[in-house]
Amino acid sequence: MKNQLLHMAEMARHPKITVQVLPYANGAHPGMAAGPFQILGFPWPADPGVAYVEHRAGAFYLEAPHEIEAHTVAFEHLVALALSPDESVKMVRDIAEEYT
Repeated sequence: MKNQLLHMAEMARHPKITVQVLPYANGAHPGMAAGPFQILGFPWPADPGVAYVEHRAGAFYLEAPHEIEAHTVAFEHLVALALSPDESVKMVRDIAEEYT
């Protein structure tokens, strides 16, 4: 576990990787309602993207603009609730040091 956490902290130094931690102390959040999701964007202006939502029996690929927007808003809310990237990496490193 320690090595995995330190690896995550190290990867956060990459310019295309952002690590943000949402502490349990923040309580309920939008990520809890629908479960894990990803928003996939594409370089073509005519393609608004896809919201990929996992559930117990499989996954949904949501393509309607209002569905993508709902997940984009939920993601933005999660980012706002989470620790900053610097605070998150510090927390990850601090937790890693608890492991031997």
